[in-house]
Amino acid sequence: MAYATTSSFAKTTLGVQFTTGTFVNICGITQWSYSETTQLDETEVPDCADLDKPFQIERSVRSVGAQASCSGVWALASHQKMLEWARSGLTKPVKISFLVAQTSGAATDTVALTGDAYLTNLSFEVTKGQKVSASFELVFDGLPVPTLKGA
Repeated sequence: MAYATTSSFAKTTLGVQFTTGTFVNICGITQWSYSETTQLDETEVPDCADLDKPFQIERSVRSVGAQASCSGVWALASHQKMLEWARSGLTKPVKISFLVAQTSGAATDTVALTGDAYLTNLSFEVTKGQKVSASFELVFDGLPVPTLKGA
C-alpha cells in the first residue's frame, strides 16, 4: 500500500516581508487558508440552424485572483507591524512556502508562491477569560508567482 506524502502546519508557512529582504511568519497564526478564484462571464449563444433550440451557454475567464484568510491569537510580536500594515493601504511581499515539496517533491513541483498582497480586513475578538483572538484577510495584487524546486 502506498500512503500519500502529506505536510504539516509548520511545513506550510505564510511569511510577510515587513522589512526588506526577510520573510517572517506572522506570530499568533494558528490557522490559515489560501485560495485562487476565477471569475467567469457567460454568453448565451443561439443555434443558427434551429432557432427553437435553447441557447447554449459559453463561458470565458474574466479574471483570476488569490487570497489568504488567517486566524489565531493576537500576539504582541505582530501587534505594531499588523496595525501599521492595515492602516497603510499598501501591499507587502507575501510568500507561501511548501517545505514538503522542497524536500520530497519533483524538480517541477512548486515550492513557494510569492506576490504582493493587501491586508484588507483585520479584526480581533475579546472575550472575558480568554486570550484575544484575531483574524485577517490578505488579497494578492495579481496571482502569486510560483517558484519551482529545480529553479
